[in-house]
Amino acid sequence: MLRLLGRRTAAVAAFPPAASRIVLRPSSVVPWARAPSGRSAVGGVAGGILRTATSTATAATTTAAAAAAGAGADGGGRTRDRAAAAAALVGAALAGSAGLVARSSAAEAEPSDHHPPPAPSASAAPRREPILPPRSEQISRLSSGREFDVLVVGGGATGSGVALDAASRGLDVALIERGDFGCETSSRSTKLIWAGIRYIATATSGLLRIRNLARPIDAIKDFASEFRMVSNCHKERRLLLENNPHLASWIPIAVPIDSLITWPPPFDHPLFAIAPMVLPLVFKFYDGLSGFTCPPSHVMGKARAERKFPQLASEDALYYSVFYEGSHNDARTATCIALTAAEYGASVSNYTEMIDVLRDDETGKASGVKVRDNVSGETFDVYAKSIVFAGGPFTDGMRKVEDPQCKPAVAAAAGTHIVLPGYYCSRGVGMLDINT
Repeated sequence: MLRLLGRRTAAVAAFPPAASRIVLRPSSVVPWARAPSGRSAVGGVAGGILRTATSTATAATTTAAAAAAGAGADGGGRTRDRAAAAAALVGAALAGSAGLVARSSAAEAEPSDHHPPPAPSASAAPRREPILPPRSEQISRLSSGREFDVLVVGGGATGSGVALDAASRGLDVALIERGDFGCETSSRSTKLIWAGIRYIATATSGLLRIRNLARPIDAIKDFASEFRMVSNCHKERRLLLENNPHLASWIPIAVPIDSLITWPPPFDHPLFAIAPMVLPLVFKFYDGLSGFTCPPSHVMGKARAERKFPQLASEDALYYSVFYEGSHNDARTATCIALTAAEYGASVSNYTEMIDVLRDDETGKASGVKVRDNVSGETFDVYAKSIVFAGGPFTDGMRKVEDPQCKPAVAAAAGTHIVLPGYYCSRGVGMLDINT
């Protein structure tokens, strides 16, 4: 969700993708200050402020909302152009966040501090710093009084992605986060990188409803829209897994089948009662959507299934159909995106909280924010031509700082994750109930 405040800019336009030139910074320990309490806000996953070996998230698996606040114009053509660029990059970043995570040949065991990124070509993105500045220098940049092109408030998956996208396009970027990077929604996903097999099922069941006989054209358009979304999910999943093996990997998921006809049918559609008979073919089709770049789906026999899932040995299953999805440490992925933005020159800091919005005396439009350093307790002002609120479900709270009378704009979704002991499932293999 985007909301432009202050300066009105041209409609969001697509920029030439810079993702193929971006390498996510792998795990490496950088000497940053620790959190005020001495512990990370991610419950021990991240060891301290801006420590790379620990926390991060991807926008593909979390709920996030963003709002942008445009600063007052200075009347110059360059300012208007850069402001329009700032507005456009927000749309580009949110539309294709997985594209922010691009080619990386470095493994987790090979910290990038010892292997500086290769020099970019003439047409490549801005030069990356092999060693990140310490937090004190980042705070000095933020409090220097200079006007940034873009200020991003919120260091989760979306905010870090916006900052990386902007910095890689040559804009002067600032990123602040009140807690640790990825410590909220972005570290509480399923840890899976789904490519949308459930969406295919729901779209198909929706297309085949009797009520759609009265609206065939709209039904086909709805189905085509969902299918395009799933296709894009496959592309993004492939990018994330192939380009960042230090962050993501494939995980097999087994679906136990105990009868050739299941009732009540999945998704409440009678046609889906025969799903157990065609499930292996459905998974092969699912493999094909990613160009068969994932490990191949297959049928697991009862003997092997009993070894993998000994707790199901007493179950009278006919077979187990296995397919593959992506898996990653979401909190760590988000932190790596924020650190990569810093490598591209963005001024980033966590445990720095927005406490007020600054306004231009003449125009009354947003010109920056007042920030409190939650480590030292000091406050300072950060100025920017455009301000992006990327607080996910907390975005409305940010908007109320800017406008206490604003109406809620974020319709947050909620999910429930139940954590079970490890003996309920074999290590490295997931299990899915077809009826859920």
